[in-house]
Amino acid sequence: MAITLCAAKCNKNTSELGEPDENENEELKMSGTEPQTLAENVEVEKNPFVKRRLKSLDTFRGIAITLMIFVNYGGGGYYFFGHAVWNVLRLRRVSKIKIASKILKRSLIFSALLNLRESYRTIHSLDGNLEFYRIPGVLQRFSVCYLFVAMMQLLLRPTNNEDRKGRWWHKFRDVYGLRKQWIFVFVILAAYLALTFGVDVPGCPKGYLGPGGIGLGFPNAFNCTGGMAGYIDRIALGKHIYRFPTIKELYKTSLPFDPEGILGCLPSIVLVFFGVQAGHIISIHPKNKPRLIRWIIWAVLLTAITLGLCGVSKNEGIIPINKNLWSLSFISATGASSFLLFAVCYLLTDVFGWWNGAPFLYPGMNSILLYVGHGILWRHLPFSWEMDKYGGHGEMLAMNITGTALWCLIAYYLFTKNVFLKV
Repeated sequence: MAITLCAAKCNKNTSELGEPDENENEELKMSGTEPQTLAENVEVEKNPFVKRRLKSLDTFRGIAITLMIFVNYGGGGYYFFGHAVWNVLRLRRVSKIKIASKILKRSLIFSALLNLRESYRTIHSLDGNLEFYRIPGVLQRFSVCYLFVAMMQLLLRPTNNEDRKGRWWHKFRDVYGLRKQWIFVFVILAAYLALTFGVDVPGCPKGYLGPGGIGLGFPNAFNCTGGMAGYIDRIALGKHIYRFPTIKELYKTSLPFDPEGILGCLPSIVLVFFGVQAGHIISIHPKNKPRLIRWIIWAVLLTAITLGLCGVSKNEGIIPINKNLWSLSFISATGASSFLLFAVCYLLTDVFGWWNGAPFLYPGMNSILLYVGHGILWRHLPFSWEMDKYGGHGEMLAMNITGTALWCLIAYYLFTKNVFLKV
């Protein structure tokens, strides 16, 4: 999910989940986001900003959603494909109110789609018992992040700073042009860090980031699962959070914990904003070389931040890499890998033309449909079947690959029929 968040915003304003909506593109262009030019402009001799859909963006998103489906199906039962137990490694004038209403509408649709998926799972796994209906979720997280980042694009308009040519900071205009948004992002980060490390959780060590239960290092933190993040969810959402976290069996925890909880939305917004930064680089630099150089620089910078925070270790360091908490080191690690992967996809598909993006191109153009679809049908034939209890990794791997491959084939079929789910 992590890399998909960056993929989804790298940038929604750059490539829709389906065929481009010209009216929406031009409306958002008036707000300063220029959705099509952010990631669909390519270098051409006469006009460097001719619109064309980037194969690399759909390929990048497709890789993310395909891996996501494979892991959700079980990843063949191999531990390195599983979810981490705890620490791991848019030219006419349109009012801003009208654009904001479209942003809000899209956010609500994201949530509605996830509620559909979650309702189906509740009916089947909890016998329709709404007492434990889960409120947070992946698409809910998407909707919150999209709402915040899109509103930033609308209200804190980026600038191209062409009038600053000759100044020393002109080379950094892709970052400087987003300075207002970066300030807002740093405020979000500061709020997250202050809540996580500076506010006491009753009965828990201050700044606790552990799993609770029998986790080592904090003998008095048995009921402190997730620290402040878990505490906020249990107070605000009660029983309506994920009841079967990956830590429950290993650490013998007695509390539920939701990896898509409330506090984790803050660092997730930062991760999504990295996608906006990647898209803004495209809108500012028409040539391939400066784009690639900047993406690589971002990858290296975020890698350095990650290593500094986690201390090049699993459980040590200032802030360990933790997907469940969406820790600062986790979003920097995910951001680094996303910048690097996107640069590679861009180089191979849009620059050299050595790869057309298949088979990942097709899932990338229908990522929301595949995500919701696999979440509803994951227990049904032909996507899965009842395995022999002694089947081992071989049968499980075959089943998980089959389910994932079938969704890729569905995406390809929908592509040939020009059918796309656009939110």
